[in-house]
Amino acid sequence: MIKVNKISTIKSSILDGIEVKSATFINKNFPFHFHQCWSLACIKYGSENIAFNNSKFLISKNALQLIPPYSIHKNWGNTNSTWTYKALYISNT
Repeated sequence: MIKVNKISTIKSSILDGIEVKSATFINKNFPFHFHQCWSLACIKYGSENIAFNNSKFLISKNALQLIPPYSIHKNWGNTNSTWTYKALYISNT
C-alpha cells in the first residue's frame, strides 16, 4: 500500500491542448471544483467517489468517466484505500 500521494502530468507535444495525468492517491479529497476543459479518466486500481450537485457515484476499476468543461464536482477516495487513475484533459480551444 502506498503511503504518499503521487501525480504526474505531461502535456502532449504532438497534440496541442491535451494533457495526460497519472495519479495515485490515498485518503485524498478534492473539494468542489471545475476544469476549463473536457476530462476523460479511467480508474486503473481501486475506486473513487465523485459527486455532482446532489448525485454521488462510486467509480470502480476500468470504469471511464467523462466530465464536461465547467461541470462542478468533487472527488474523494475511500478511507485508507488507494486509487489510481489516468486522465486526458482535452482543451476545446
